[in-house]
Amino acid sequence: RQDFAIRRRIPRILARCSQQRAVEGLLGALEDPRFEIRFQASRALDYLHQNNPQLRYDPALLFATVSRELSVSRPIWEGRKLLDSRDASDQNFSFLDEILRGRANQSLEHVFSLLAVVLPREPLKTSFRALHAEDRLLRGLGLEYLASTLPAEVYNKLLALVEDGAVKP
Repeated sequence: RQDFAIRRRIPRILARCSQQRAVEGLLGALEDPRFEIRFQASRALDYLHQNNPQLRYDPALLFATVSRELSVSRPIWEGRKLLDSRDASDQNFSFLDEILRGRANQSLEHVFSLLAVVLPREPLKTSFRALHAEDRLLRGLGLEYLASTLPAEVYNKLLALVEDGAVKP
């Protein structure tokens, strides 16, 4: 019931808490109707997972959330934008590297941030970069990795959204 301007900043605060309650709060934020709040929550979960490996996450819940995020139409998928601009302090929470920072698809970054909580981070990050590449062979390699690690339903939904060439920013 809080104002959106407040709610969209709460995940960044919870990311600094190394307690299971922070994870539970962030998982709850993944149900928010506003994309920006879900996006910030996914990045905060990824940050918590990297810095506090002892915290517990429900892989089934995260894969269900990813599946739900992938169930939108292509115009919604490609049109998601953030109101807050990214700054230097945002780098700790970002799944991206500097190469993709300005052109990455934010819907895809959100999904990959969630996946990084349950899958090995480095191969996932490489696949993320490959999906933004113009090289068809590199994209194919990234998709092949995802096909071998994601549940079939999740992979098929992802493929339907990114199959027409390079991912659009």
